[in-house]
Amino acid sequence: MEKTGSFNMIQESLVQTTRLKQGKTAQSTVGIIDAQSVKSTLVSSESKGFDAGKRIKGIKRHIIVDTLGMILAVVVQGASVQDRNGAMDVIDKLFETWNRVIKIFADYGYRGTLVEKVSQIQSSF
Repeated sequence: MEKTGSFNMIQESLVQTTRLKQGKTAQSTVGIIDAQSVKSTLVSSESKGFDAGKRIKGIKRHIIVDTLGMILAVVVQGASVQDRNGAMDVIDKLFETWNRVIKIFADYGYRGTLVEKVSQIQSSF
């Protein structure tokens, strides 16, 4: 199912349908990004890392949702990846489908050059 992109098409359609039913436009213009470190049960050690701030050995999920909480993009990395560094992968994934996003809310963990990088990506659309 993943090789044909069916899962992504179904997810995109469900998000758009839900947004329309809630009186929103089909394409979100706002995203909210955050990351969550969780203990991993995966056997593969290459995807694991250690989040020193939270003292968790495992993985980190970088997620972008819209204002309704609908998932727009997810990337899973080792827990040792800093939020501001891992954000670019999930933002790249976001713009593959949801290229009308013009504003992304983020907490202090995403400070640094991330704003400039996102602006460069957005200007290419």
